[in-house]
Amino acid sequence: MNNTLIGKTFLRLGLVSFGGPTAHIGYFRDEFVKEKKWLLEDDFSSLLAICQALPGPTSSQMVFSIGLKKGGFLAAYIALIAFSFPSVFLMILLGLGYSLNLLFLSQSTITAVSVVAIPVVGMAVFSMFRNFCSSNLEKIYFFVLTILLIFFDLFYYPAIILIASWLAGASLYKKSDMNIKTQPLIENINKYLVYGSLIAGIFVFIQLNFLLVGSIYPSLKNLFNSGFLIFGGGHVVLPLLHDWFVDQEIISSNEFFLGYGFAQAIPGPLFSFASYLGTVASGPLVSEKILMGLVYLFALYGSTLFLTPLALYMWVSIEKIPVFLSGIKAVNIAVSAILCSCFLKLVLPSIITGYDSLVFLGMSVFLIYWFKAPIWGIVILLGAVGYGFGIISG
Repeated sequence: MNNTLIGKTFLRLGLVSFGGPTAHIGYFRDEFVKEKKWLLEDDFSSLLAICQALPGPTSSQMVFSIGLKKGGFLAAYIALIAFSFPSVFLMILLGLGYSLNLLFLSQSTITAVSVVAIPVVGMAVFSMFRNFCSSNLEKIYFFVLTILLIFFDLFYYPAIILIASWLAGASLYKKSDMNIKTQPLIENINKYLVYGSLIAGIFVFIQLNFLLVGSIYPSLKNLFNSGFLIFGGGHVVLPLLHDWFVDQEIISSNEFFLGYGFAQAIPGPLFSFASYLGTVASGPLVSEKILMGLVYLFALYGSTLFLTPLALYMWVSIEKIPVFLSGIKAVNIAVSAILCSCFLKLVLPSIITGYDSLVFLGMSVFLIYWFKAPIWGIVILLGAVGYGFGIISG
């Protein structure tokens, strides 16, 4: 497939994909399964299951995986860069503007833009539930698992949930219930590039953890390691970064929460927050701020670049084994439950923080479902309303 087309497609998604990783999955499914038909439903579900089981940013790993499937490693890197570019550009611009006292955004503006994510994420979760839960037993399993995930915070451990669901599916579903695929998930994946990515990841890990301990940027080690240790995507890792940057007085609390709120309000991956941290935490030179913003971003994206190729390569080796396939249907239900629990436990509380956010939410739902207004238009409108509200109340 033409790499230019892949780049343009993911750049457009990077401009309109509001709502964080859970909403991104809905955008990707609509784009690549329903509209462009680049992926079969089973292929999309398999890619999503792989990315949910890996540490790091789920939606960015999905972008990398779809690019790899459609055009190889070069297309995967193009897709990831194109999808991330809008949010990274905005986060670095925010970091420059704030740290150089050139920009101010009120909390009401950020809140107004952020609430657009709620109806988008909610619709994505409902769409996946409707697609994967057809029988009453599957619906019961979805609701029970969602409740367990919420009350015991089990969505922080998706690999365990997916393995347990696969075991349940392997024992309950019959072979006749499975659609045996005739084509592998990814064809002709270059094993040398897979192993090269793994070796590069090990090299960077050794450099940051053992050879560059005395670096003037020790937070790079924490960023890189967190990408391999944190499951659940941006909604999980961003609050944890508070301990490393605010408690250690690398940046102030106001600086952190401004970037945190802004990252949730703009389209694209939440992990682009790392580029803001690097920009704000660096020295006074603009060139140094931009460079360190990109370096911090690369550090947090380590798991995507180094683990995803290996996971996809291993999947291709085992995806046609009957006993493996028999558990995939239950895995798809579990993935839907994980997304639903993250929406209810992480997304809603982080955005709905007061009466003003409820008013903005009502406006966004009305504009999306009754007027069918485009998301980008709603974001601009609510951002302007939030800005005006901030002036009046301030």
